[in-house]
Amino acid sequence: MKKPIQNFVPILALTAALYAAGCAGNGGAGRGTTGVFGGADTRADGFVSIQIPSSGMGSATLTDATGIYTGPVSIASDGTVSGTLSTSAGGTVSIIGTTAGSGSGATVNGSISGDITSTFTGSYVGSGTPNSFSGVFHGTFSGGNSGTFSMRIGNTGFVSGTLTSISGSGSLSGKISSTGNLESVRCSNGMVLTGSFVNDAGTKSGAGLWTKSSTSSSGSWAASPAP
Repeated sequence: MKKPIQNFVPILALTAALYAAGCAGNGGAGRGTTGVFGGADTRADGFVSIQIPSSGMGSATLTDATGIYTGPVSIASDGTVSGTLSTSAGGTVSIIGTTAGSGSGATVNGSISGDITSTFTGSYVGSGTPNSFSGVFHGTFSGGNSGTFSMRIGNTGFVSGTLTSISGSGSLSGKISSTGNLESVRCSNGMVLTGSFVNDAGTKSGAGLWTKSSTSSSGSWAASPAP
């Protein structure tokens, strides 16, 4: 009668070890909340997006006036995210951050060094479900300044693009919520865009206002899908 009991102990230990290994492999232990995080950096013209999967390598993108930096990032068991991002022109930056919190309240905070020196705070955006407003849009703006812009909304809602005005040009960054609202969408020339996109029977369009505090100027903008 003693042998079955003795044999049961190592079976229990093995079962517990396998369960722990399975949890770690799913990213629940150490990785915290998995999904997409995004937020502006302290340069005020950059935007960082980080995707943390349930297992394996993640990815990150930094949209800045100097270029768009992309690359893979590793996720350590303590939730630290790190990697090297590069542009098509050969520029590079190093990024390191730490995740905190859980669920919709999760954040990632970190720093950027290399071509750009900055810090950033990103909030949880979602699980990575494609944004219904994804696509490329062309638009115009008028008021205290005028010009055109091209905006790309990615599958996770992050914005990239270029803007050209009578006073110069710049790069766009930020994000679009799942309901179409602009969140932290700005241009490297100091313009901030607010407003929303709508999907009317499959036809997407956007409209809103813009402001530029340094010149105390403002106006309106409108965008439609690129042909």
